Amino acid sequence: MRETKWYIFLLSMIPILLYAENNSSDRPYLLQSSPCAPNICLINYDKMNREERLLAVSLQGLINRKQPRIYLRERLSDHLLNLYKEKGIIKKETEYSALLPLLKQYKEEITGAIIYDPRKTWTINLVSNIASVEDRIIISPHQLPQVEQAGISDIKDVKDFGFKNECEAFDWYMANIFPKQYHSILSVCGYEKMHDIYRDYLICFRIPTFWLPGKKDPDYNPEMENRIIRLWQKTPVNIPVIGFWPATKSGYEEYEGVQLAGKYGKFTIVNTWAGNYSFHSGTGNSEIKMLQRRRNEKKQFDPTRKYVALTMIESGDAIGYIQYGLGARQWDEPERGQVPISIGVTPAIQYLMPCYLEHLFRSATANEYFFCSISGAGYCYPLEQYASETQDRSKTLSEYFEKTATLMQKLDLSILGLYSHPNRMWDERDLHTVQNYILPQKQIKSILSDMGRCDGYTGKNANDMLNANTSVHHILTRWSTEAWPYDDCRYDKPAADWLIRKIREQGKEGNFLPVMFYSWHYGPRRLKIVKDTLEKEGYTFVTLDEFDRLFREATNRYN
Repeated sequence: MRETKWYIFLLSMIPILLYAENNSSDRPYLLQSSPCAPNICLINYDKMNREERLLAVSLQGLINRKQPRIYLRERLSDHLLNLYKEKGIIKKETEYSALLPLLKQYKEEITGAIIYDPRKTWTINLVSNIASVEDRIIISPHQLPQVEQAGISDIKDVKDFGFKNECEAFDWYMANIFPKQYHSILSVCGYEKMHDIYRDYLICFRIPTFWLPGKKDPDYNPEMENRIIRLWQKTPVNIPVIGFWPATKSGYEEYEGVQLAGKYGKFTIVNTWAGNYSFHSGTGNSEIKMLQRRRNEKKQFDPTRKYVALTMIESGDAIGYIQYGLGARQWDEPERGQVPISIGVTPAIQYLMPCYLEHLFRSATANEYFFCSISGAGYCYPLEQYASETQDRSKTLSEYFEKTATLMQKLDLSILGLYSHPNRMWDERDLHTVQNYILPQKQIKSILSDMGRCDGYTGKNANDMLNANTSVHHILTRWSTEAWPYDDCRYDKPAADWLIRKIREQGKEGNFLPVMFYSWHYGPRRLKIVKDTLEKEGYTFVTLDEFDRLFREATNRYN
């Protein structure tokens, strides 16, 4: 009897403990699973239909909460599965093509099931939130017999709640489910294949999940949008929103969605098409420093040369791209190491994919350099209304860049990628923001500004010293609107020729050219063509840290 009373007391304390956790100034940036089990279950995710996938990710999230034991086998993350085998993190695997055996195996760790309404897509996020706090799997009406066959009898059907519309359902959710969730991470998660796969992490860590239709979408509802905004107002500032705003056919556009959430102090951890984070996050610890790289002999500044830093400033903020795109388009290329490149990476990688981060750091050559992707702790627009709707914008901005500097220090990163404006140069307001909130952060030695060229910057004025310690380099190229698929070598020459032409145009003035290469079109194979062509014309290619050192040397020389 005494044990029962203590159990009831502890249950009653959960909301209070959650409230204290969510209001702590020392709350975690992102959450990590415990170390993975050496023997795991593989679910063949690629061969499943939509209903099976929702069941699979909800099952994975619940079971991996105690210890990661389930991995969704899908094409985009197979290379990570192989890496874990090589590292000895995974010692044995059992693959399942059907879910019934797994439901039977883990039924003792599942409270029950919750049925969504296939005719109302908005019920998917509703049941996802319910599943996260009630330890339920997500099923469609058609899967009920299979679940009952597995011995799972506690079934809830969202239809039985009798919600008249999405707004009424959301109000119920905020009153009954939201208080039991973790409030320092949010997720914008749509109703398509590209979003479903990362629900495992959301369910595992009880993360509030919502979707925001765009104003041109048929399901756009201003009353619902106001409810989402109130959710942002109820949660702490400077916290991540995992997912992404645009879907294939619906959602806010990228710029509008990132900006709207940013006004309320929410930055985006970009992710679609990739998941398994309830597993990946348990493959190592977050204390990973950039290892001492083998260095090329330091170059001396030569005023007759033009120095080019090839930088991947876009995509590195996307944890999804790092999972499925960075390896295929950059890291696994045989030409890697032959061309100096600098790659922006989000600090989220140290929490969500620590083993892969360590792999990148250990295998980097002297010609690879990492910097912090735009705009630090997450994708946001600090120079464009970030935190403008918070109670104290100045305090929020200060805390944001303090958080960014701390995360950069953990990874030994010293250069910050910064989103500025899509089409104009910095003005006095921007300088004020930079001077008051970024320059005080001693970890940030340099700023790589702009995601693409802004009219007005040239090789003559794109680089500057903001104070005695901190420099700024403005990107001088954009991306082409051409379709140059990277897996088709027939497009190598036209893609390389386009970038060569842009570098020549911007290189007419000045010695220092910060250049972006669009990660979807360029990798070491094409960049080597660019380098080999322009080196004959007096251009020298260097990593971003070497570029910054040479610029400072030149500046001191001329001063």
